[in-house]
Amino acid sequence: MDKRQFYTESLELFLELDNITQDKELTVFGVEEQAAIDNIVYRYRLLCRDYSGKEHLIKLWSLCSLLYFSSSEDYLTQLTDWADTYYPIEQRSEWTNICHYLIRGDYDTVFAELHHMDTDNSALINVIHAFLSIQEGDNQALIEWRDQLPPQGTIYSVGAARVFSILRGDEASYDDLNFVEKLMAASRFKRPWMSLGELQAYAQTVFNKNDSFDKACSYLLMGCLDDVLGVTDDLWLQVHLGHVFICIGEKMSQTYQLHGKGVIMDPVYLCINEYAKLIVKEETMWKEAVMYLARCKENSQHWIIQLLGEPAVLKESIEFLKELLQIASDHGLDQVERHIHSSLGKRYEVKNDIHQAALEFAAAQDRDGLDKLSHQLFNEYLRTGKLGEVVTHVKEVEISPHYALLVTYQRFRTHLEQKEYKEASDRLLEILKEKDILPLKFDIVLMIDNLSILEDKSVHFGYDQFIELIRLFKLIEKDDSKQKFIHNYYKLSRHEDLPAQLIVAKLRERLAYKASLSQ
Repeated sequence: MDKRQFYTESLELFLELDNITQDKELTVFGVEEQAAIDNIVYRYRLLCRDYSGKEHLIKLWSLCSLLYFSSSEDYLTQLTDWADTYYPIEQRSEWTNICHYLIRGDYDTVFAELHHMDTDNSALINVIHAFLSIQEGDNQALIEWRDQLPPQGTIYSVGAARVFSILRGDEASYDDLNFVEKLMAASRFKRPWMSLGELQAYAQTVFNKNDSFDKACSYLLMGCLDDVLGVTDDLWLQVHLGHVFICIGEKMSQTYQLHGKGVIMDPVYLCINEYAKLIVKEETMWKEAVMYLARCKENSQHWIIQLLGEPAVLKESIEFLKELLQIASDHGLDQVERHIHSSLGKRYEVKNDIHQAALEFAAAQDRDGLDKLSHQLFNEYLRTGKLGEVVTHVKEVEISPHYALLVTYQRFRTHLEQKEYKEASDRLLEILKEKDILPLKFDIVLMIDNLSILEDKSVHFGYDQFIELIRLFKLIEKDDSKQKFIHNYYKLSRHEDLPAQLIVAKLRERLAYKASLSQ
């Protein structure tokens, strides 16, 4: 299995677990749900087995399975099997071996070893048989059995004395035991029948940070889950094992607002953010990274937008961005959707597909993007007399006052072309209400366009409106710098080559005449 496949299958398990547990307010699962969760944890272990880069984590996942996902209450037998697999007994002296077999509950081997020795070990054998005859939970029988043990200081060989010490639950006899063996010894003889929770609490009392035993496994045995994840220094494990713990309620899934100073969340979510960056860097797995980050609650959209960059994923194709957009939509990531729409708008703008760019900016609620397009279209119109394709059927474009003005002007032009002069006059008046944001020289455009309305036999403005039009005309008339543009625009729009002075005179005459008719 290569790295990319490993990452892909990891995500599949991550999402499968999340889908089972995400709607659960309480981490109480039915039989089928619990079995499905157990199976996912088992498959994580298989995944580590099949990928050489994570084989060392099999041991930890196995321990996790028996501590948190086992249907059996007999954790001690499973813990012994785990220790036998990953920490087999190293053959040493006879008595040392016997002690280790005893701690691991391998009584048949203990008896065989004792029988093969030259010394008479019948007393010890009888004591062990008596212990094994005690019914689980019979504390009175356990007390009576302990009372029959020879007191400390009784003359026995050093080896036999140590076996008796272990049977008494004397921690002084644990010196050469590894961490899990100490726990097994205590769970068998010092405090038989203690619960898993009690074992974890006990483990914290005997833990030695200088012990060579695997630290992550030690912390897991103590139930210190944050320490398990922290000591591994493995982002993949921190994300996926941490996510398992969150999903089953062993770690915090909620987030908290701290007096307006930001959101407190479990460090696992921070690891997911870093892991998303990692899989993008190593395998360019953008879609997978977004799916991970979509699970990061309040920070999910902010982190995704940070990851995608501005504009989003510049090196990938437009089609790829649309695939990301669909993922964002499927997960209800509205801010991410807007960010991607805005990035698509910029892409289409570069391709000079201004119409599609406007649609994307509208979907993004990107006012700046729409403002920029409207200026571009206005300027192109002033230069060529041809108005580019304006989006008029999508209301959202009008979040930009400049683009809204462009839409109104497009409708104004349509009315003129269809000789709907009353409707055109209404649109013209709408535009003049926004004169503060009119592009430079657009007052001239409106005056010349208005000639078509003024030349109609009907009067389409009231007297006060004519006064406003005449005021605007006088500002144009007095500005010598606009004469060239008057000539050029008139020629472009009306296909007639007249001197600017004649055009101005024509406007003056029509305004005065129509104004006189409006009184």
